[in-house]
Amino acid sequence: MGFVVHAREPGGEGSPGRRDRHFLRTVRTLLAALLVIGLLSPVAASATEYTPARKVGRGFSNTLLGIFAIPGYMAKETKERGPAVGLPIGFGMGIGWMVATELVGVWEILTCPFEFPKGFRPIIEPEFPWEHFDEFE
Repeated sequence: MGFVVHAREPGGEGSPGRRDRHFLRTVRTLLAALLVIGLLSPVAASATEYTPARKVGRGFSNTLLGIFAIPGYMAKETKERGPAVGLPIGFGMGIGWMVATELVGVWEILTCPFEFPKGFRPIIEPEFPWEHFDEFE
Protein backbone atom coordinates (compact mmCIF):
# COMPACT_ATOMS: atom_id res chain seq x y z
CA MET A 1 0.00 0.00 0.00
CA GLY A 2 1.43 3.38 -0.98
CA PHE A 3 0.44 6.95 -1.20
CA VAL A 4 -1.77 8.06 -4.05
CA VAL A 5 -0.98 11.46 -5.48
CA HIS A 6 -3.73 13.18 -7.41
CA ALA A 7 -2.44 15.65 -9.95
CA ARG A 8 -4.38 18.80 -10.61
CA GLU A 9 -5.50 19.25 -14.17
CA PRO A 10 -4.22 22.38 -15.87
CA GLY A 11 -6.88 25.06 -15.88
CA GLY A 12 -8.84 23.31 -13.15
CA GLU A 13 -10.53 25.22 -10.36
CA GLY A 14 -8.02 26.97 -8.17
CA SER A 15 -5.13 26.62 -10.58
CA PRO A 16 -2.90 29.66 -11.02
CA GLY A 17 -3.69 29.93 -14.74
CA ARG A 18 -7.41 30.13 -14.20
CA ARG A 19 -7.11 32.64 -11.36
CA ASP A 20 -4.85 34.85 -13.48
CA ARG A 21 -7.29 34.79 -16.39
CA HIS A 22 -10.19 35.61 -14.07
CA PHE A 23 -8.24 38.49 -12.50
CA LEU A 24 -7.27 39.91 -15.90
CA ARG A 25 -10.86 39.65 -17.13
CA THR A 26 -12.07 41.49 -14.02
CA VAL A 27 -9.45 44.23 -14.43
CA ARG A 28 -10.31 44.64 -18.12
CA THR A 29 -14.01 44.90 -17.30
CA LEU A 30 -13.37 47.56 -14.64
CA LEU A 31 -11.10 49.55 -16.95
CA ALA A 32 -13.66 49.37 -19.75
CA ALA A 33 -16.39 50.60 -17.39
CA LEU A 34 -14.19 53.48 -16.20
CA LEU A 35 -13.36 54.35 -19.80
CA VAL A 36 -17.02 54.49 -20.80
CA ILE A 37 -17.87 56.61 -17.76
CA GLY A 38 -14.90 58.85 -18.42
CA LEU A 39 -15.69 59.39 -22.08
CA LEU A 40 -19.39 59.99 -21.53
CA SER A 41 -19.13 62.26 -18.52
CA PRO A 42 -17.83 65.35 -20.38
CA VAL A 43 -20.82 65.10 -22.70
CA ALA A 44 -23.25 64.95 -19.79
CA ALA A 45 -21.61 67.71 -17.77
CA SER A 46 -22.35 71.35 -18.44
CA ALA A 47 -19.58 73.37 -20.07
CA THR A 48 -19.10 75.45 -16.92
CA GLU A 49 -19.77 72.79 -14.28
CA TYR A 50 -16.59 71.11 -13.06
CA THR A 51 -17.28 67.88 -11.15
CA PRO A 52 -15.31 64.77 -10.18
CA ALA A 53 -16.99 62.95 -13.09
CA ARG A 54 -15.89 65.63 -15.52
CA LYS A 55 -12.38 65.49 -14.05
CA VAL A 56 -12.07 61.72 -14.58
CA GLY A 57 -13.52 62.10 -18.08
CA ARG A 58 -11.00 64.83 -18.83
CA GLY A 59 -8.26 62.58 -17.45
CA PHE A 60 -9.19 59.63 -19.66
CA SER A 61 -9.60 61.90 -22.69
CA ASN A 62 -6.22 63.51 -22.17
CA THR A 63 -4.48 60.20 -21.48
CA LEU A 64 -5.92 58.40 -24.50
CA LEU A 65 -6.08 61.28 -26.99
CA GLY A 66 -3.05 63.35 -25.99
CA ILE A 67 -1.55 62.60 -29.39
CA PHE A 68 -4.01 65.15 -30.85
CA ALA A 69 -1.63 67.82 -29.56
CA ILE A 70 0.83 67.05 -32.38
CA PRO A 71 -1.43 67.85 -35.37
CA GLY A 72 -3.14 70.58 -33.33
CA TYR A 73 0.08 72.49 -32.72
CA MET A 74 1.31 71.83 -36.26
CA ALA A 75 -1.88 73.40 -37.63
CA LYS A 76 -1.74 76.32 -35.19
CA GLU A 77 1.91 77.14 -35.87
CA THR A 78 1.45 76.73 -39.64
CA LYS A 79 -1.44 79.18 -39.55
CA GLU A 80 0.66 81.72 -37.61
CA ARG A 81 4.10 81.25 -39.23
CA GLY A 82 3.55 79.47 -42.54
CA PRO A 83 4.29 75.83 -43.40
CA ALA A 84 8.11 76.04 -43.67
CA VAL A 85 8.48 77.20 -40.06
CA GLY A 86 5.15 76.13 -38.58
CA LEU A 87 5.29 72.41 -39.36
CA PRO A 88 8.60 71.58 -37.63
CA ILE A 89 8.03 73.97 -34.72
CA GLY A 90 4.45 72.74 -34.32
CA PHE A 91 5.65 69.14 -34.39
CA GLY A 92 8.15 69.79 -31.61
CA MET A 93 5.65 71.73 -29.53
CA GLY A 94 3.04 69.04 -30.15
CA ILE A 95 5.31 66.30 -28.85
CA GLY A 96 6.00 68.30 -25.70
CA TRP A 97 2.33 69.03 -25.16
CA MET A 98 1.38 65.41 -25.89
CA VAL A 99 3.61 64.21 -23.05
CA ALA A 100 2.33 66.93 -20.71
CA THR A 101 -1.31 66.28 -21.64
CA GLU A 102 -1.03 62.54 -21.05
CA LEU A 103 0.75 62.96 -17.71
CA VAL A 104 -1.85 65.49 -16.56
CA GLY A 105 -4.54 63.04 -17.70
CA VAL A 106 -3.12 60.28 -15.51
CA TRP A 107 -2.89 62.74 -12.61
CA GLU A 108 -6.53 63.76 -13.06
CA ILE A 109 -7.69 60.13 -13.15
CA LEU A 110 -5.83 59.36 -9.92
CA THR A 111 -7.00 62.51 -8.12
CA CYS A 112 -10.58 62.70 -9.47
CA PRO A 113 -12.24 62.26 -6.04
CA PHE A 114 -10.26 65.17 -4.59
CA GLU A 115 -10.99 68.84 -5.21
CA PHE A 116 -7.56 69.74 -6.50
CA PRO A 117 -7.27 72.22 -8.07
CA LYS A 118 -10.01 74.20 -6.35
CA GLY A 119 -13.40 73.55 -7.93
CA PHE A 120 -12.15 70.60 -10.06
CA ARG A 121 -10.92 73.09 -12.67
CA PRO A 122 -8.63 71.85 -15.47
CA ILE A 123 -4.89 72.03 -14.92
CA ILE A 124 -4.04 72.73 -18.57
CA GLU A 125 -5.76 74.44 -21.47
CA PRO A 126 -7.27 73.32 -23.73
CA GLU A 127 -9.31 71.21 -21.36
CA PHE A 128 -9.83 68.39 -23.88
CA PRO A 129 -7.42 67.32 -26.67
CA TRP A 130 -9.88 67.90 -29.51
CA GLU A 131 -10.19 71.55 -28.53
CA HIS A 132 -6.87 72.18 -30.31
CA PHE A 133 -8.93 72.30 -33.51
CA ASP A 134 -11.74 74.61 -32.32
CA GLU A 135 -10.05 77.73 -33.69
CA PHE A 136 -10.13 76.28 -37.23
CA GLU A 137 -13.93 76.03 -37.44
